[in-house]
Amino acid sequence: MKATLTLLALLALLATPLVAAETLREKLAARAAESNKSGDPAVQAAYARGIEAVAASGILDRVKKVGDKAPEFALKNAAGAEIKLSGLLKDGPVVLTWYRGGWCPYCNIALAAFQEKLPGIKAAGARLVALTPELPDKSLSTKEKNSLTFEVLTDLNHAVAANTGSSSNSLPKYETSTRSIST
Repeated sequence: MKATLTLLALLALLATPLVAAETLREKLAARAAESNKSGDPAVQAAYARGIEAVAASGILDRVKKVGDKAPEFALKNAAGAEIKLSGLLKDGPVVLTWYRGGWCPYCNIALAAFQEKLPGIKAAGARLVALTPELPDKSLSTKEKNSLTFEVLTDLNHAVAANTGSSSNSLPKYETSTRSIST
């Protein structure tokens, strides 16, 4: 029986019970409230523009859905080794998620939620893999900082994200405008 690839985009993450959606929503809302209390108004405006751009991009209509197949890819992991999707699929279904970078506090919250739910994902016979545009040395730091035990692969220039409908042209610009203030 051929393994089926299951895709989840970070934006769709909030709607799925797989990652304890209510708890994750609460954590994200708390982080946003904290940022709004003490944050620079210019930074808050940049975040708001980014959220609006993502919502307006139609990404949720384009993104692959659970059960859809992703195109083959070969990406480097946090240790610099090349990992192929076809190799991962030999062991069963793969759940893919994307995160913007270790600099993004919201992404770190979502990654922690995935780590918490990893035993359930494994019990279902699937493997979790996170993709990021960060270079392997940065993704290694993110793995270590968040104690992630699942694979993290570098999707440089959002190539795989674009092939799966999970990329928005507004995201890289938004990343640049918020990178220095997101710690």
